[in-house]
Amino acid sequence: IQKEDEERLRIEAEEVAARIQKEDEERMRIEAEEVVRIKKEAEEEVARIQKEAEEEAARIQTEAEEERKAIRSEAKEKRRAIIEETNQRNLLMQKLAYDKAAVAESKMKKLDRIDEGKYKIDAVHAEDNKALAFLAKASQLSKMVAEKEARIKAEAEAKKKEQERIRAGIKDLPCEIPLPGASMRLINGMRCLLIPSKKKGNRNEVQNVDNSPPPPIVILGGMAQYIESWQHHFNDLSRERDVLMYEYLGSGLGYEYDSENSVSESDYYSDVSLTRQTKDFEIIVETVFQCKKVDVIGFSLGARIALATIARNPKLIRNAHLTGIPAERDGMAKILLSSWENMLSADGKDLEPFALSILNTSFSKQFMEMNDEAKVMTWIDQICANNQKLGLLRLLQQTKSVDPIGFAAEAKTSETKIQLAVGNDDVISTPKQVDRLSQELGLGNSVQHYKGGHAVLNENPREWRKDVLAFLNKA
Repeated sequence: IQKEDEERLRIEAEEVAARIQKEDEERMRIEAEEVVRIKKEAEEEVARIQKEAEEEAARIQTEAEEERKAIRSEAKEKRRAIIEETNQRNLLMQKLAYDKAAVAESKMKKLDRIDEGKYKIDAVHAEDNKALAFLAKASQLSKMVAEKEARIKAEAEAKKKEQERIRAGIKDLPCEIPLPGASMRLINGMRCLLIPSKKKGNRNEVQNVDNSPPPPIVILGGMAQYIESWQHHFNDLSRERDVLMYEYLGSGLGYEYDSENSVSESDYYSDVSLTRQTKDFEIIVETVFQCKKVDVIGFSLGARIALATIARNPKLIRNAHLTGIPAERDGMAKILLSSWENMLSADGKDLEPFALSILNTSFSKQFMEMNDEAKVMTWIDQICANNQKLGLLRLLQQTKSVDPIGFAAEAKTSETKIQLAVGNDDVISTPKQVDRLSQELGLGNSVQHYKGGHAVLNENPREWRKDVLAFLNKA
């Protein structure tokens, strides 16, 4: 009996083992088939996504081409209108000259009759003097009209050639701003970021010109700032407006990106004066947009450029929100600028001492203490990586002697509405000097004061941005 039990147990054990092995093999086969199925579905999903990406890229390229065609068509229509207007003006001038010649001929005939004795001698002399005076005045007026026409024609032709040169040199650059439609381009040697409004009806595109969209916002940052340093503001600023920010000449890496530039770095930065900056502002705006007015956000040196532009072109800027711009620099600010100039004049291309100094003076002590050393070093590295030492030096040298108060009289008579802002602990543009500039400009609003140093847009970004949009959105 024991032997039979052992044999039965052995047989049962073998049967159980065989059954378990068979079940394991079946389960493994099913799992293997499931893995194959999942892999196949993944490959199909990848193929689908790749196809959709290619279709989206093709669609974007088609839309871009259509936009370029529309812009070229618009430019062609504008040129035709200018030519037609010029022809009409020429016809009018010809008619005016003809009428003046007829009047002169009539006067000469009257003089002939006087010579024949129809009038008294004194009347002859009087008419003769009037005729000569009229002829001289007519000749002078005709000459002035001709000179003015020639000057206007030459300026229009020069502007046209300059616009054609700039448009021909526009290059697409890599854009890492994570917002829909954002694009980076090199325009007139400067890196420009354009972010279309999230509301399509508010975009200043060719097809929307007749819809009267709100003016786009143009951002002019401070010295040593670059496009990416404003990234935390772009989302809110572009909700209802087109946004353009460009790195004006002397800031950013325009020289590095302009690979076809045949001039030396020294010649490239030979003129970065405020006069040059205002001209560049007008060129960039006219090249990018089809509108007649823009709103401006200016900070520090960017605010100076904005105010100089308002003085030069009183109709171009509708509203301007300017932060950190004093009437004049006080003694401490002049010492800081002198130290920066010494740092930038030193041999080599090391920007780290300047970057650390400008951070310490731009932010309040409390704000700097809130951020650890690693974060501050990251900021320093970014300033160094996104600026040219020679460009910053030339900017400092060519703009330091021009104070904003010098533009106050002309800016005061412009059509631009201005709002000034300042940090209570600002040592570069003190609240006292900003308040003084507000008085010189005759502004009806009070200066906006914030907690923090010079860069209040970084220390109090939400509050500052809210006030900026509230002001710019005023009709």
